[in-house]
Amino acid sequence: IKNVIKKIKPYSIHDRIVKLELRPDRADVIVHAGKIYSRCMKWSGADNMIVPQVGLADGMISQLYSNFT
Repeated sequence: IKNVIKKIKPYSIHDRIVKLELRPDRADVIVHAGKIYSRCMKWSGADNMIVPQVGLADGMISQLYSNFT
């Protein structure tokens, strides 16, 4: 994560979107999010982390849907 942050951080938000093909809603927060993940791993002593591909809102809707079907 630290290596990715180092590579992405120098790019402007515009360049992150255009050159790195990041989604606009991610380009502005990715460095901050990477730092949070990195610090959480350090504090917990974790060597790796499993990150779900579903966001919180999508996960909640999926859970509610499965509860009512």
